[in-house]
Amino acid sequence: MRYLNENKEAMHEKVVYFEGDEEEGSVEVAMQWNGSYQESIFSFANNINTHEGGTHMSGFRSALTRTLNAYARGKGILKEKDANLAGEDVREGLTAVISVKLHDPQFEGQTKTKLGNQEIRGLVEETVNRKLAEFLEENPGEARRIITKAVEASRARMAARKARDLTRRKSALENSTLPGKLADCTVRDPQHAEMFVVEGDSAGGSAKQARDRSTQAVLPLRGKILNVEKSRIDKVLANNEIQALITAIGTGIHDEFNLEEARYHKIIMATDADVDGAHIRTLILTFLYRQMQPLIDAGFVYIAKPPLYKVKRGNQETYLDKESELEELLLRDRLEDFEVIDSEGKTLKLTKDRWQRYTRQSKEYEGWSTALQAEFGNDVIRFVAESKLLDEAVISIDQVRKVLEAPDTDHDIFTTEILSKGGEDTVVKAVHQESGLARNHTLPAHLFEGNEYRRFADIHAQLLKSFGRPPFRISLKDRTEEAHGFADVHRAVLDLAKHGVQLTRFKGLGEMNADQLRETTMDPASRTLQRVTLEDATAADQIFSMLMGDQVSPRRDFIETYAKEASNIDV
Repeated sequence: MRYLNENKEAMHEKVVYFEGDEEEGSVEVAMQWNGSYQESIFSFANNINTHEGGTHMSGFRSALTRTLNAYARGKGILKEKDANLAGEDVREGLTAVISVKLHDPQFEGQTKTKLGNQEIRGLVEETVNRKLAEFLEENPGEARRIITKAVEASRARMAARKARDLTRRKSALENSTLPGKLADCTVRDPQHAEMFVVEGDSAGGSAKQARDRSTQAVLPLRGKILNVEKSRIDKVLANNEIQALITAIGTGIHDEFNLEEARYHKIIMATDADVDGAHIRTLILTFLYRQMQPLIDAGFVYIAKPPLYKVKRGNQETYLDKESELEELLLRDRLEDFEVIDSEGKTLKLTKDRWQRYTRQSKEYEGWSTALQAEFGNDVIRFVAESKLLDEAVISIDQVRKVLEAPDTDHDIFTTEILSKGGEDTVVKAVHQESGLARNHTLPAHLFEGNEYRRFADIHAQLLKSFGRPPFRISLKDRTEEAHGFADVHRAVLDLAKHGVQLTRFKGLGEMNADQLRETTMDPASRTLQRVTLEDATAADQIFSMLMGDQVSPRRDFIETYAKEASNIDV
């Protein structure tokens, strides 16, 4: 339970835990409320994850609602005129695990993960009624916080009723209430219908022109929808874009969800290939996971893969959706035509093996450089990388001072003069030999003692051995590019390879012509779709809570841990 709630703000420190054991079987329950607006309940029977629920889940929910209502009435928190708390009210922000053991489990449901034994329901109900009531009586402070949260959820539920009615599909005898911005398809069989959810009117216009009207619907959403991880249901349902999404899909949400009412069996998120597009896609996924998870379980949710680039060479056009594919296309059968001359005049030919090794090492090099820049500043780390310090493999402040005091040569990028070396810091004046630009840098001793710097220096040494000493002059046939450092080689090689190639970078779907959008993103014969699946509900719940929830520190830790692996970030 502590693991499940580690990215959430618990409303009571003590985890509620109890167990019951009778002739028909045994039950264990652990539960803890948190400050979120989502419920996360996991049930097991004989260690089998019963994600479709069953009698043990029904018994738990029934007893939970009855016990909390009884306590609230007994303590006067709910007055005589007040309506009872509903099940969804008391489960708001609840994380729980229910595990039962029984002699002859009977599993039902489509995937045989729904428990059908009726006798276990009574055991779970009796155990939860008795043990939870004891916890509430023994912990009045925690009990009041739990009941207060449920009462607030009840008020929000009442306020959401009007908004919920706006999103509910009317019967066939009434007028259609589909959102006006939805361009619907003509086919009525959901198995053959698909809906593209796109961002903005511009992309919506292109998609409507590109679609097959018989089977493809288009729903444009304006801007970024509400983050449902941080919002109660009344605020969620008051959001116009979410209203449109719920109404168009047709299933209802949460406890009222009915998969058979789905109007489309493919709901395709088609957002721009940039950071904003990824954010919008994440917000939509968060909503679908929290309020319409059976859509994901049924395999109805997809992500479109629009291209990032169009490459035209001669009469041939190629669409690419990855940076790696662009690089592979530009350099295919051309690597050995490149010539690299280092600062000492040594010449080498690029080969496939050398380029792959350089690419791998340079990514690691950039990763350690970025980590060091975050702590010590861009200017300091850039000076360390471009000066002779790394070339000499210095690993202490004494070695740094010795190298900087040595006579400068014409091959050095900087001439250097130590201005101060008292205490832990060394202040050096560096003059760029080519431009004459002078700048002072403060080099702290602990920079050169840390593990990140040692790794940075190791990779630098490997690059020196395999690639030579920067700066480099790189040529392809009669064209030449300069590369000032190892990280710059990649840019220089690709710039040369792009010469004579018409390259279009698509930032948004709205920038594509209708025929391009149809061919690359919407035509079933040529498009690529990625189905959204749910392999591990517990892991998914944690990821959504961490990345989209209120707690900042887990999200910061995640970013710091995986920052080196991030790519395609717009800055």
